[in-house]
Amino acid sequence: MIDVLRNKMVVEEDAQYSAAYHDPGMRSIANAVQVFSMMAAQLIKSS
Repeated sequence: MIDVLRNKMVVEEDAQYSAAYHDPGMRSIANAVQVFSMMAAQLIKSS
């Protein structure tokens, strides 16, 4: 089941996060995760 979910995931790099991490003056370890559900979007539209 987990492999089915992994195959549906899309991972995109945010260049600003990467640049902040590699900048010695900032050395930011910021992160973010956004989860979008197509099923939830369909339920909202049909309400």
